Amino acid sequence: MKLDSRLEAVAGFIRGAFVCDIGTDHGKLPVYLLREGICEKALCTDVNKKPLDTARKNAEKYGVDISFCQTDGFDGIDLTEITDIVIAGMGGELIADILLRAKSRLSGKNIILQPMTKREVLLDFLLAEGFQITARKTVLDSGKKYSIYNVILVKDMKATVRKIYSALDAIAPFSHAEDWDNSGLLVGELSDTEVDKVLVALDISFNVVEEAMEKGCGIIVSHHPVIFHPLTTLSPKTPSVHAMKNGIACICSHTCFDSSETGMNNIFIPTFTKFFGIDHIYNKIPIEPTYDNNGIGIIFELPEAIKTTAADFAAKLKEMFQSRIVRFTDIGDLNIKKVAFCSGSGGEFLSRIYDENSADVYITADLKHSHFVDAGGRNFPVFDCGHYATEAFMKEYAANYLQKLFPKSEIIISETDVDPVSIV
Repeated sequence: MKLDSRLEAVAGFIRGAFVCDIGTDHGKLPVYLLREGICEKALCTDVNKKPLDTARKNAEKYGVDISFCQTDGFDGIDLTEITDIVIAGMGGELIADILLRAKSRLSGKNIILQPMTKREVLLDFLLAEGFQITARKTVLDSGKKYSIYNVILVKDMKATVRKIYSALDAIAPFSHAEDWDNSGLLVGELSDTEVDKVLVALDISFNVVEEAMEKGCGIIVSHHPVIFHPLTTLSPKTPSVHAMKNGIACICSHTCFDSSETGMNNIFIPTFTKFFGIDHIYNKIPIEPTYDNNGIGIIFELPEAIKTTAADFAAKLKEMFQSRIVRFTDIGDLNIKKVAFCSGSGGEFLSRIYDENSADVYITADLKHSHFVDAGGRNFPVFDCGHYATEAFMKEYAANYLQKLFPKSEIIISETDVDPVSIV
């Protein structure tokens, strides 16, 4: 039996001898796995009788021995001997519900997921419930893109440099960083030594390293690279040198986190919608596409326009980001239906946004004087909310994610990592 590209990619993640296909796709995947010798046993389940009947006919046609069960999710299934679980071809919300109801029985299982819709809902669920994405793949099948996720449920783990690195790489692959960037393990080595505490910061300054020492943290996780520009001199005050000297590893997830489907854009959208009382958004696209339909910055549409003034909207953004200052083009009344956002320095995308008429406002940071002159001349509202403020929310997000994965280690958000810009 030949599989389409979607199911063939799913089959590539099977690791064990006994696979359970929840909501079986007419039994095609288990038939293929058994005929190719990829696994030894298979169980097909579905809540409906018709797909199971078709699966039985396919099993008979190709001469393979498969067990069948008509049930809802994992209800009534003994998972003791099952090594691999496949849930493919369903909506992300349904997959999340099926996993949640059986969560207590899923530890140690190799789980392969392929959502048809609501991918972001499934990803949020996985990160919130302690499922680690160990690998992912995007395939093109009949003109459509499908995302496949290989996950495990992590329990009672302590953090190590290698495990923290793998966990961050899973949600924001370091290989997806921009060519000019420096993301990854920048200080230390991929050690398997367990650590009791991990410190999370936006920037790794000398004071942050000192804080890590005082609190007994063996690892610092940050967004901005602790080594960015070439180091021409070294001194005890250099943060990377100070960390290395005191045996503290530094893992930095920069532009790969910016462009990840679970990174900056994914954090900003629920922050924005909750603050402004918005139920949902749609027509979501990246400003600068990179990998798998993700990218730097995000543009999205609101169900109903926000009617406000530029000054009032700036005040709201200042409160939402807890910015120290918001610089903006005060063009008066706004009717906001499409929002563009880029964390950190997003000035390079400004002309593209209004040239393409892709958004009604642009929220970013580090805008130059010329950007404001240009935007003002076009009567276009831009809001510079500060580099630190537009990225600081990643600290709580990363800390919560790592704490779920490594409950036996303490994940601490830095207290000394603050906005380095003072204002009078």
